[in-house]
Amino acid sequence: MVEWYLANIGLSRPNEFINAASAITSIAEDWEMSEVFVKVGKLSDFSEGKLKKVQVAGEDAVVANISGKIYAMTATCTHRGGPLDEGELDGTTVICPWHGGQFDVTTGKVVSPPPMKDEVAFDVQIEGSDVLLKKR
Repeated sequence: MVEWYLANIGLSRPNEFINAASAITSIAEDWEMSEVFVKVGKLSDFSEGKLKKVQVAGEDAVVANISGKIYAMTATCTHRGGPLDEGELDGTTVICPWHGGQFDVTTGKVVSPPPMKDEVAFDVQIEGSDVLLKKR
């Protein structure tokens, strides 16, 4: 049965199928990171006025709940790699705990040096009580 299936999709040996499956998985992972929303938790997981680190397809993101609205951006400071989820949230500004660099969590833009490069913001989608993120 397996041989018949492989022959009908143009593959004659199981190794060809394994290699094709591996390539498809790799492409799907890249596509997932940039093209689809990924569930990162429930609304109740994100406390008002707090920062929380989540994983989106293997990449760290920092999520902020500001007045009930969820925002997210990449979680590693572009200056020296500080953990932004361990920083402070002042309004919409995330302050890096290492050197005080500041970013607007709604856009990922640098607000105050020393960082010179913006963070990458995520689009946020709420489905019921689920929070989903997609890298912009």
